[in-house]
Amino acid sequence: MAASFASNGAGFQPDEESAIRAVLARFYEGWNTHDADKMASTFAQDIDHIDVFGEWHKGRAEMRNELARVHAVRCATITKTTLLRRSGF
Repeated sequence: MAASFASNGAGFQPDEESAIRAVLARFYEGWNTHDADKMASTFAQDIDHIDVFGEWHKGRAEMRNELARVHAVRCATITKTTLLRRSGF
């Protein structure tokens, strides 16, 4: 999995970039340990999320429950390696 940071020309401030990287690291640590609470902690309380299957999840609690469900079955053995890079324009 790769994530890119887009810049508005002025670029991110170092503390903003560090905060973004920390959130992504926490999510993927949760993914790789199948910890739904850790993954969900990276989302806003009022998240509105439509997944790749077209399923709509509203709120952090619902998102956490869905992550727990898929990590108990479908994703129980899946881990991800991330490559974070910075891009600008």
